[in-house]
Amino acid sequence: MNGRSFLAEADSRGRLSLGSVLTAQRYLVSTDDEGRILLEPAVVMTATEERLLADAGFRAEATRAAREPASPLDLDDL
Repeated sequence: MNGRSFLAEADSRGRLSLGSVLTAQRYLVSTDDEGRILLEPAVVMTATEERLLADAGFRAEATRAAREPASPLDLDDL
């Protein structure tokens, strides 16, 4: 945490302007028991991307292929 704090006032529609402190385009928003609003930078991925990233064999092959760009990565073998 960077320790930065500031006062923000909601407009008549309950909105806060946070653009000056945000670094990502998408956030997972949650609240805790104390009423704090937590923003966690997030990405959206497809179910296929999630499945591939969860596959240790695919990750190892992708890492190997990245180190040796001339070697093909055959996704049908995974």
